[in-house]
Amino acid sequence: MSARHTVSGEMLDRLARTVRSANGWLARNRRLFLVPALAIFVGGTAYCAATLELRLSDLAPVWLAALIAMVPLSFVYAAVNLKYVAACAGQHIRFAPAFKVSAIAQFSELLPIPGGALVRGNALVQAGIPIGTAAMLVLVSALLWVSTGAIVTGYVIGLGASSGMMLAGAGLAVLMACAAWFWHFAGPAWALVAIGLRIVGLAITALRIVIAFRALGLEVSPLETVPFAFATILGSASSLAPGGLGISEALAATMAMTVAVSAQAAFLAVGLNRIIGLTFSGLVTLLVLRSRSPQATANA
Repeated sequence: MSARHTVSGEMLDRLARTVRSANGWLARNRRLFLVPALAIFVGGTAYCAATLELRLSDLAPVWLAALIAMVPLSFVYAAVNLKYVAACAGQHIRFAPAFKVSAIAQFSELLPIPGGALVRGNALVQAGIPIGTAAMLVLVSALLWVSTGAIVTGYVIGLGASSGMMLAGAGLAVLMACAAWFWHFAGPAWALVAIGLRIVGLAITALRIVIAFRALGLEVSPLETVPFAFATILGSASSLAPGGLGISEALAATMAMTVAVSAQAAFLAVGLNRIIGLTFSGLVTLLVLRSRSPQATANA
């Protein structure tokens, strides 16, 4: 392993320890954020809808149906990603259980614990991966997810702007550390695939938000929605509130000024995307719980 990889690995280890420490505190105090997060989400939605004079009857049915249809695609992607993460460690998870785990993981984010990470980690452990390795795989994958969004968002904001340059630079540093870890753990090909999968996932999230804007009767280019996709990812990853409730929407409204999009529209688009996604994942979770135990999710 080269010196560059060693430095990147040490950087990632320090970052991982910091994230684990922060997540430990957040997991213990997450309930404290639930009420204000819910207030931000409900109050913000009402305010933004009133400001834009938007009613439920104003939603475009065709685009709303398209948004609903996009949700299963997102879980297909998440299932493929989970299978890939397991394969990095030499284990196998079948697609159908991986799909169920992905849906349950998203719905579990509503719990006052980091439920999504626990569900994914448990699936990896059930597949035969040691607990420590499974936890590291989930953490590095999440960091890679956030860093990819940060790089592209920095580019969209503009590398000539200090905020864009700082965001892209920080994202690139974390991405290199994560790629080095995957390289050392499973090899260069696995590292490249990990990055490629995150780019695909970012594109899917951005497309969903494009469709959400269309459902609201607004047209926003796919590139302009990347900051809102990043807000969705960052809010969920922050663990400040269950599922990033209210956090993602507030971040999206803040980032709207960087791409000349209405803050109210950004808040509503991200919120609509969230509601549709949680509804679908909730239905899948209910079906799984009624049919069989979700513990039977991995197949070595």
